[in-house]
Amino acid sequence: MRFSKKRRLFWGIVSTALAIALGGMAAPEATADTSRLLSITHYEQQKDLWCGPTALQVLVRYNKGTYHPQCYYWNQIHGYSPLSALCANTVANHDEMAVGLAANFAHPGNWNGKKLTWSPLTSNIDASRPIIGEIGWKDPRGPGTLGTHYVTVYGYQEVGSTRYVYYSNQNAAVGFGTSAAHGRMPIKQFQGTANPSFRSIDNRVKIY
Repeated sequence: MRFSKKRRLFWGIVSTALAIALGGMAAPEATADTSRLLSITHYEQQKDLWCGPTALQVLVRYNKGTYHPQCYYWNQIHGYSPLSALCANTVANHDEMAVGLAANFAHPGNWNGKKLTWSPLTSNIDASRPIIGEIGWKDPRGPGTLGTHYVTVYGYQEVGSTRYVYYSNQNAAVGFGTSAAHGRMPIKQFQGTANPSFRSIDNRVKIY
Protein backbone atom coordinates (compact mmCIF):
# COMPACT_ATOMS: atom_id res chain seq x y z
CA MET A 1 0.00 0.00 0.00
CA ARG A 2 1.40 3.40 -0.96
CA PHE A 3 0.66 6.57 1.01
CA SER A 4 0.55 10.07 -0.41
CA LYS A 5 3.35 12.45 0.33
CA LYS A 6 1.16 14.47 2.75
CA ARG A 7 0.12 11.33 4.64
CA ARG A 8 3.71 10.13 4.91
CA LEU A 9 4.68 13.54 6.29
CA PHE A 10 1.83 13.43 8.82
CA TRP A 11 2.81 10.02 10.19
CA GLY A 12 6.44 11.05 10.28
CA ILE A 13 5.55 14.01 12.53
CA VAL A 14 3.40 11.78 14.77
CA SER A 15 6.20 9.20 15.11
CA THR A 16 8.73 11.86 16.03
CA ALA A 17 6.40 13.35 18.65
CA LEU A 18 5.80 9.95 20.20
CA ALA A 19 9.52 9.22 20.31
CA ILE A 20 10.19 12.52 22.08
CA ALA A 21 7.35 11.96 24.55
CA LEU A 22 8.41 8.40 25.37
CA GLY A 23 12.05 9.38 25.60
CA GLY A 24 11.16 11.95 28.24
CA MET A 25 9.54 9.32 30.46
CA ALA A 26 12.22 8.06 32.85
CA ALA A 27 12.23 4.34 33.52
CA PRO A 28 11.69 3.42 37.19
CA GLU A 29 14.98 3.18 39.06
CA ALA A 30 15.96 -0.28 40.26
CA THR A 31 16.10 -0.68 44.05
CA ALA A 32 19.72 -0.80 45.18
CA ASP A 33 20.71 -4.07 46.82
CA THR A 34 24.18 -4.15 48.30
CA SER A 35 25.10 -7.23 50.27
CA ARG A 36 27.88 -9.52 51.32
CA LEU A 37 27.62 -12.77 53.24
CA LEU A 38 30.62 -14.74 54.47
CA SER A 39 30.48 -18.50 54.01
CA ILE A 40 30.67 -19.49 57.64
CA THR A 41 29.69 -22.89 59.00
CA HIS A 42 26.75 -22.62 61.39
CA TYR A 43 26.91 -24.63 64.59
CA GLU A 44 24.29 -25.02 67.28
CA GLN A 45 25.69 -24.84 70.78
CA GLN A 46 25.75 -28.20 72.53
CA LYS A 47 25.01 -26.82 75.99
CA ASP A 48 22.72 -23.95 76.84
CA LEU A 49 25.52 -21.71 78.19
CA TRP A 50 28.06 -22.44 75.46
CA CYS A 51 27.35 -19.53 73.11
CA GLY A 52 30.93 -18.30 73.64
CA PRO A 53 32.68 -21.58 72.73
CA THR A 54 30.34 -21.97 69.77
CA ALA A 55 31.12 -18.49 68.46
CA LEU A 56 34.83 -19.32 68.75
CA GLN A 57 34.25 -22.61 66.95
CA VAL A 58 32.58 -20.74 64.06
CA LEU A 59 35.42 -18.22 63.79
CA VAL A 60 38.22 -20.79 63.82
CA ARG A 61 36.45 -22.95 61.24
CA TYR A 62 35.97 -19.95 58.94
CA ASN A 63 39.44 -18.42 59.31
CA LYS A 64 41.54 -21.59 59.51
CA GLY A 65 39.33 -24.37 58.18
CA THR A 66 39.97 -26.28 61.41
CA TYR A 67 37.31 -28.21 63.33
CA HIS A 68 37.40 -28.92 67.05
CA PRO A 69 34.46 -29.82 69.31
CA GLN A 70 32.96 -27.14 71.52
CA CYS A 71 34.42 -28.77 74.64
CA TYR A 72 37.88 -28.01 73.20
CA TYR A 73 37.06 -24.31 72.98
CA TRP A 74 35.37 -24.20 76.40
CA ASN A 75 38.62 -25.46 77.89
CA GLN A 76 40.69 -22.89 76.00
CA ILE A 77 38.41 -20.06 77.06
CA HIS A 78 38.66 -21.04 80.73
CA GLY A 79 42.41 -21.58 80.69
CA TYR A 80 42.51 -25.39 80.72
CA SER A 81 44.20 -27.81 78.37
CA PRO A 82 42.05 -28.02 75.22
CA LEU A 83 41.91 -31.82 75.60
CA SER A 84 40.70 -31.69 79.19
CA ALA A 85 37.44 -33.48 79.94
CA LEU A 86 36.13 -30.75 82.27
CA CYS A 87 33.75 -29.04 79.85
CA ALA A 88 31.34 -27.57 82.38
CA ASN A 89 28.16 -25.81 81.35
CA THR A 90 29.23 -22.30 82.39
CA VAL A 91 29.21 -18.90 80.73
CA ALA A 92 32.22 -17.06 79.28
CA ASN A 93 32.85 -13.43 80.16
CA HIS A 94 34.83 -10.92 78.08
CA ASP A 95 38.19 -11.74 79.64
CA GLU A 96 37.68 -15.46 79.18
CA MET A 97 36.62 -15.01 75.56
CA ALA A 98 39.79 -12.95 75.02
CA VAL A 99 41.88 -15.89 76.28
CA GLY A 100 40.24 -18.28 73.81
CA LEU A 101 40.60 -15.85 70.92
CA ALA A 102 44.26 -15.15 71.69
CA ALA A 103 44.94 -18.90 71.69
CA ASN A 104 43.73 -19.14 68.10
CA PHE A 105 44.42 -15.82 66.36
CA ALA A 106 47.40 -13.53 65.93
CA HIS A 107 44.94 -10.62 66.04
CA PRO A 108 42.14 -11.60 68.44
CA GLY A 109 40.30 -8.34 67.95
CA ASN A 110 38.94 -5.98 70.56
CA TRP A 111 35.64 -5.21 72.24
CA ASN A 112 34.44 -1.87 70.94
CA GLY A 113 31.97 -1.46 73.79
CA LYS A 114 29.27 -0.10 71.47
CA LYS A 115 26.16 -1.11 69.64
CA LEU A 116 26.93 -2.52 66.22
CA THR A 117 26.85 0.25 63.62
CA TRP A 118 27.00 0.13 59.84
CA SER A 119 30.59 1.25 59.31
CA PRO A 120 32.40 -1.38 61.43
CA LEU A 121 29.93 -3.99 60.21
CA THR A 122 30.63 -3.44 56.52
CA SER A 123 34.37 -2.79 56.90
CA ASN A 124 34.96 -6.03 58.82
CA ILE A 125 32.74 -8.16 56.60
CA ASP A 126 34.35 -6.68 53.47
CA ALA A 127 37.72 -7.68 54.97
CA SER A 128 36.39 -11.24 55.47
CA ARG A 129 36.32 -10.92 59.25
CA PRO A 130 33.22 -12.19 61.05
CA ILE A 131 32.27 -10.31 64.22
CA ILE A 132 31.41 -11.67 67.64
CA GLY A 133 28.45 -9.67 68.86
CA GLU A 134 27.28 -9.66 72.45
CA ILE A 135 23.61 -8.88 72.71
CA GLY A 136 21.22 -8.53 75.60
CA TRP A 137 17.49 -8.65 76.06
CA LYS A 138 15.42 -6.93 78.71
CA ASP A 139 12.91 -8.49 81.04
CA PRO A 140 9.52 -7.59 79.52
CA ARG A 141 8.06 -7.44 83.04
CA GLY A 142 10.18 -4.46 84.03
CA PRO A 143 13.56 -2.69 83.83
CA GLY A 144 16.85 -4.53 83.86
CA THR A 145 18.69 -6.95 81.61
CA LEU A 146 17.41 -10.51 81.61
CA GLY A 147 20.41 -12.06 79.91
CA THR A 148 23.23 -11.76 77.39
CA HIS A 149 24.23 -13.93 74.50
CA TYR A 150 27.07 -14.17 71.94
CA VAL A 151 26.21 -14.35 68.25
CA THR A 152 28.43 -14.46 65.17
CA VAL A 153 27.76 -11.67 62.67
CA TYR A 154 28.69 -12.77 59.16
CA GLY A 155 27.04 -10.45 56.65
CA TYR A 156 25.09 -7.38 55.75
CA GLN A 157 22.53 -6.27 53.19
CA GLU A 158 21.21 -2.88 52.16
CA VAL A 159 17.91 -2.82 50.29
CA GLY A 160 16.73 0.70 49.53
CA SER A 161 16.79 2.54 52.85
CA THR A 162 16.77 -0.60 55.02
CA ARG A 163 19.99 -2.07 56.34
CA TYR A 164 20.20 -5.63 57.64
CA VAL A 165 22.57 -7.65 59.83
CA TYR A 166 23.09 -11.36 59.16
CA TYR A 167 23.91 -13.30 62.29
CA SER A 168 24.38 -16.88 63.43
CA ASN A 169 22.43 -17.22 66.64
CA GLN A 170 23.95 -20.58 67.68
CA ASN A 171 21.07 -21.29 70.05
CA ALA A 172 17.63 -21.69 68.52
CA ALA A 173 16.11 -21.51 72.01
CA VAL A 174 17.18 -17.87 72.17
CA GLY A 175 15.04 -16.89 69.23
CA PHE A 176 14.51 -13.13 69.58
CA GLY A 177 11.05 -13.57 68.10
CA THR A 178 12.07 -16.35 65.72
CA SER A 179 13.09 -19.96 66.16
CA ALA A 180 15.70 -19.70 63.42
CA ALA A 181 19.25 -20.54 64.48
CA HIS A 182 20.51 -17.83 62.16
CA GLY A 183 18.89 -15.15 60.12
CA ARG A 184 18.58 -11.52 59.09
CA MET A 185 17.51 -8.58 61.21
CA PRO A 186 17.23 -4.84 60.47
CA ILE A 187 20.23 -3.16 62.05
CA LYS A 188 18.02 -0.77 64.02
CA GLN A 189 16.33 -3.75 65.61
CA PHE A 190 19.70 -5.40 66.24
CA GLN A 191 20.88 -2.21 67.95
CA GLY A 192 17.74 -2.07 70.05
CA THR A 193 16.53 1.27 68.71
CA ALA A 194 13.57 -0.39 66.97
CA ASN A 195 13.02 -3.10 69.58
CA PRO A 196 13.78 -1.95 73.14
CA SER A 197 13.58 -5.50 74.49
CA PHE A 198 16.61 -6.57 72.41
CA ARG A 199 19.88 -4.74 71.80
CA SER A 200 23.49 -5.29 70.88
CA ILE A 201 25.72 -4.37 73.80
CA ASP A 202 29.18 -4.47 72.27
CA ASN A 203 31.11 -6.33 69.63
CA ARG A 204 34.52 -7.87 69.12
CA VAL A 205 35.94 -6.77 65.80
CA LYS A 206 39.03 -7.18 63.61
CA ILE A 207 39.58 -10.86 64.38
CA TYR A 208 41.94 -12.70 62.03
